[in-house]
Amino acid sequence: MNLVMDSDARPRNEVPVQVVASERLIVSNARGEAAVPLFKGGSARPTEVTRVVVMLHGRLRDADAYLQSTQCARRRRVSSPTA
Repeated sequence: MNLVMDSDARPRNEVPVQVVASERLIVSNARGEAAVPLFKGGSARPTEVTRVVVMLHGRLRDADAYLQSTQCARRRRVSSPTA
């Protein structure tokens, strides 16, 4: 008897992501520069950006969930009276 596993039955962290960042952010300092994947929201042009959030993914490789939690944290920070 052969069992065929449906790919959707895998845990989310084992399913390939649909999109890897299509843009790059150039980060530089006195020692050199590097291009890191860039996920962005809003309408700001790169030359207008003054602040970024660096999110390192965890062991679950769930970029969608990490992006969602980062956006949620941003909304809380922006709406905070001490921001």
